[in-house]
Amino acid sequence: METEKLLFENGTVWAVSTSGWRGADSLSADDLGKNASEIPDIFKLGSKYLIPDEVRISLNGASCKVAAFMSRIGKPFFLKGAWFVPDKHLLAAREGIETIRQEQHAVVEDMLSHYPDIKQEMIEKYPVLVNANWPTEDKIRDRFSIRYIVFEVSGAEAKQADPAELIEAKRQFRAELRQAYEDYKNEILREAHDAIIEVCEEINRKIMQTGEKITEATLRKPRRIIDDYMTVASIFDLDEVKAEVAKLKNQLDNAVAKEIREDWSVQKEFAKSLKALGETIGDLSGYNREGRLKRQVRKIA
Repeated sequence: METEKLLFENGTVWAVSTSGWRGADSLSADDLGKNASEIPDIFKLGSKYLIPDEVRISLNGASCKVAAFMSRIGKPFFLKGAWFVPDKHLLAAREGIETIRQEQHAVVEDMLSHYPDIKQEMIEKYPVLVNANWPTEDKIRDRFSIRYIVFEVSGAEAKQADPAELIEAKRQFRAELRQAYEDYKNEILREAHDAIIEVCEEINRKIMQTGEKITEATLRKPRRIIDDYMTVASIFDLDEVKAEVAKLKNQLDNAVAKEIREDWSVQKEFAKSLKALGETIGDLSGYNREGRLKRQVRKIA
């Protein structure tokens, strides 16, 4: 099944945008104790902050939260600020965005409750701010938003009534789009395979070479990497690779750090098993643990 069809049937694309208030006003020549005529034409005055850095950073944290959350439940798509989200995470995506939206609202309202005091303190510390353009509370509130649009992936279909030139242009576009989808799929798979192979090798090395103790924290990373794989890569991957990743997941889910740590024979067997699974996944996917192509990944049937 080609990648485009897999995208159609298994998920949606989310375009999420955030906006906020930078907590700044335009810098003027007067702020610098100069006349406008003293500023050369090649210089463009920037801005001056009206609120403390820690308040400004706190107010505008939503964009980072959105990016981190969407990257956790999906994968960046072609458009800026867009992610491909599998259907199994559709409701989680909506709930997560709504949670971030509520958190942002709470932070903004908390700041606004202290806004008069912040303004007074900043003016006392920086008298030049007395003539700054301080926005009203309502204007600040209106600057903050988190919006999202959900749409399905589709290409440009030629219509019977289209002119010949348009039909040819659409045909070329669809060919380029199909290749872009394949590149997108291969990038996701390669990143997922590399991460799995690397973490298997890392745990094997810790046990067999450096003698580091296996803790629950040690197992947390490979479990997270498997979860990342399951998010999207499992949609596109070969059945035999999925099967090996499932074996690895089962091995990690059943692993108890304390039991591994206290019995050398268990440690050794665990390390050996993870290394073998990592190598098998590398062989099947076509990449070794350094990420170099071993052979072309077979096209999904």
